[in-house]
Amino acid sequence: MSGSVFITGASRGIGLCVTEKILTSYPTLKVIAASRSVHDSSSLASLSRQHSGRLILQPLDITDEESIKRAGEALGKEPCPMLFHGAALMHPSGKGENSVGRLCSEEMAAVMQTNVVGPALLTGALWPALRRAAKTAPSKVVAVGAGVGSIGTNAAGGWYSYRISKTARGMLSSPACLPARMPRNATVGRSSVLRVSAGNGKWQTVPAADVKALINDKGYTILDIRSPTEVSEVGYKFTWQTIPLAALTDEGPVRNPYFLATVKEAFPNTMSRMLVACDDGTFRSDMAADMLTEQGGYTNLSVIEGGIDGYLVHDPLTEKDKVKWQMEQQAGHDLSELVTGVDTRQASQKFY
Repeated sequence: MSGSVFITGASRGIGLCVTEKILTSYPTLKVIAASRSVHDSSSLASLSRQHSGRLILQPLDITDEESIKRAGEALGKEPCPMLFHGAALMHPSGKGENSVGRLCSEEMAAVMQTNVVGPALLTGALWPALRRAAKTAPSKVVAVGAGVGSIGTNAAGGWYSYRISKTARGMLSSPACLPARMPRNATVGRSSVLRVSAGNGKWQTVPAADVKALINDKGYTILDIRSPTEVSEVGYKFTWQTIPLAALTDEGPVRNPYFLATVKEAFPNTMSRMLVACDDGTFRSDMAADMLTEQGGYTNLSVIEGGIDGYLVHDPLTEKDKVKWQMEQQAGHDLSELVTGVDTRQASQKFY
């Protein structure tokens, strides 16, 4: 595989993680890292020094058509095997709407412009490069999803602008929405998401349909790594361990600095049988699994294919689960350290 992978939202969060993973795991690929603050990122500057000539820093305002056009031109005649949409906006105020009475056309338009319109235009600008790459191997258009974008699991309401934008962006990644004139061997859409980690040889994936038997018969426990927002919107089973890998903010995902330490507290035995899952079982699950095996030393860990969303299709939340989830929500937990970087928890507090 050769060419240049294009990553938006690359200066922080998931976009930065994907940038680093591709640079370290795919030596034949270049990376175009794009964001508004791309030249202000010390992390990207460090990666640029480590991978001389393979990392191109591209300023990009995903809400500006001219900026998107310039970003597309940055590829020249280079093939693009993957476009990764990592840039996102939760809400201009930083607080999702908790009622339809709070909806504002200007704020809603800003969320849609960042999360849907901009990515759609960028996909169009990079389409020739994606087609060039698809002549030799399937090319990918990848969007970071969220459980709040699921129509079927919307039990709580709220977060209207963000929720609608995530649903729309999922449809943007659907093959039905993309031009039919892509070369025959091209692959686009959520079902073809590239696992940039592809595993480190120390963990495996398991089908969502097999999870219930692994829990009941083999003693496995689900490690739910979704964000607090996703858990509050979709819910969870009381038997799961819910430890977020990242929190969602208006500027994008912010990694949980206490993730590994909290997992070690919950699973002190490195031979513990764990099933790791984010919302859809892709990038965050891979990152968590790599971290837990490489840094945590865990040896009996698998990732659920399709994530929590896929598992709940086979084993839905019961009424008892929903009651306990609602009670837990009312109790509340201090999550401010995920946003501010300051740990304000008491010694006994958990993230959920």
